[in-house]
Amino acid sequence: IPAYNEEQKIGQTIQNVVRELEKRKYQLVVVDDGSKDKTVLILKRLKKNFSLEILRHRNNMGPGAAFRTGMDWVLSRAAENDVLVAMESDGSSEKNLILKMVRLIEQKKADIVVAGCYAPGGKMKNVPFSRRILSRVANIFLRAAFSIPGVYTYGSFFRAYTTGMLAKAKNKMGGQIITDDGFFSTVEILVKLARIKGIKTMELPMVLDWGKEKRVSRMKIGKTVISHLKHIFKYKLEGY
Repeated sequence: IPAYNEEQKIGQTIQNVVRELEKRKYQLVVVDDGSKDKTVLILKRLKKNFSLEILRHRNNMGPGAAFRTGMDWVLSRAAENDVLVAMESDGSSEKNLILKMVRLIEQKKADIVVAGCYAPGGKMKNVPFSRRILSRVANIFLRAAFSIPGVYTYGSFFRAYTTGMLAKAKNKMGGQIITDDGFFSTVEILVKLARIKGIKTMELPMVLDWGKEKRVSRMKIGKTVISHLKHIFKYKLEGY
């Protein structure tokens, strides 16, 4: 779980996840990406009661860097048949999908399970109109550029992966799957893993709900759009 200045949400997010997983063996890993608020203090309090590891970046490096740090920590400790679930820290990931995603992987029905609002049956709630349009247009471009069977939502943080598959892919790619520090990292990992022969991907529908309170997006729109365009061009030139 990557987190940046999430003092209002991180406590409830962690408790919701624990309630979903309380009957199973689990390890929570939160990567604090240079938060300036009380996020780390809240996490330290929660660590006293839950199986929680807190990894920290001194400065804000971006979601891709946070995912990379968390993934490296998990893969250095996980068994081959474990399941890694990545999700949002702000509560927008549907907690009731966690076990469904894990079971699909445990049943060998998929190596990667995405939870997304663009899957049939998925939708957005309380997301500003401008962000809906931007998200949909970006997703259309990404699906056109990288057609991955079974995947509808390319920018979703909320996913489950087999750790054995991730470890093998990481070694095959020179020790690192994620190279982008920004928001394109969610696309990067999908595109790279989907190219590996035998990898099975699928997506579950999710309601992406930003809640009724006013939210401040961490995404810098202009910078993110330019980054996405550059990466799409780069990966298409490389034959993806």
